[in-house]
Amino acid sequence: MLYVISNIFNSFFYKIQHLFLLFDLPLCAIEQTKPRKRYLVFFPTIIIEALTIYDTERSDPIPTDILLRLEPLTEQDGQTICEWRYPSPYELFRWPNWESMAKDGLEFGDPRIREEQYLAVRTAHNGQLVGYVQLFPMDRTLRIGMGLRPDCCDRGWGTILAAMVVKEAQRRQPDAEIDLEVERWNKRAIRVYEKAGFTITDEYERRASHGTVNVLCMVWHNR
Repeated sequence: MLYVISNIFNSFFYKIQHLFLLFDLPLCAIEQTKPRKRYLVFFPTIIIEALTIYDTERSDPIPTDILLRLEPLTEQDGQTICEWRYPSPYELFRWPNWESMAKDGLEFGDPRIREEQYLAVRTAHNGQLVGYVQLFPMDRTLRIGMGLRPDCCDRGWGTILAAMVVKEAQRRQPDAEIDLEVERWNKRAIRVYEKAGFTITDEYERRASHGTVNVLCMVWHNR
């Protein structure tokens, strides 16, 4: 009986979340825990964005009905992210080892940068780290970046996560343009960003950790 009720609730929340995204309305679901009581509180603000994501085509152990939330990225999170390895052709997207990151103060290896720019993406039901996002201020622009744990890719989570990051960017800098960079060959990521409302505005070459790459600049447009 409880399982049926849970499924009905999840189905209802899934429809509500997409209505909020369609009309660009903020929806927040914060999981609160008290002794012997666990519940969800919904209200229209953007403190933490939590969304339900469904994937009915996979049967592996990772939950297919899941709430995500954004939280501060910890040092332990950074160490874990540095260990992530992606299958071909995405194997180039890997961070240096944590010792080098911390020693050289690279990105989230620097405590100040980690606190100001990075957020962890966690599952709401058990706090499992499933990704990270970056919000990098650039004058009148806020440049975003995001990554999912390798085994969490290709599940349809990317578009929803991108929408979450856009809302967090709007909360931080309401008047800023929101953009991102993506390598031209990465069609999977480009499709995700297009679904989330980004359009290609420029193309250029720049240096990356794996050499000189051709990148697209994509800008978010409020639809």
